Amino acid sequence: MNLTTKQIEIMKVVVAGNTANAEWSPSDIDQILERLPYRTTKESLQFSLRALEKHGLIDRSSTEHRRGRVRRLVAPTPTGSAVIAGTPRPEPAVRPSAPVLSEVSSELSGPVIPELVAVEEFDVEPGFVEEVLVD
Repeated sequence: MNLTTKQIEIMKVVVAGNTANAEWSPSDIDQILERLPYRTTKESLQFSLRALEKHGLIDRSSTEHRRGRVRRLVAPTPTGSAVIAGTPRPEPAVRPSAPVLSEVSSELSGPVIPELVAVEEFDVEPGFVEEVLVD
């Protein structure tokens, strides 16, 4: 998965969250906007958060009453935390490759490529007849 530089910066802020009273809690969109190392609009941040959510790196399903309003919280998923922490993710499954002919030719008793067999000719009637229409 390839993330842009800005997406990585957003993920760092999301993973850091709020650490008030030595207790971690997820950040809301306004808090993330304040903590980003670059200036952006709220709309642009929301667009980036949607992309990160589609990648499965963040969860925006919970809400909480903060600063007089109900705020949507942004929390990292385990995959999102692992990506930012640098934890290696499992490699995708790879189909085992077939052995090369030269590697197994000594194990074969006969020729590898069969001889071509002649086929007797036979008549086949076409299933359809193409008609050409003339104007």
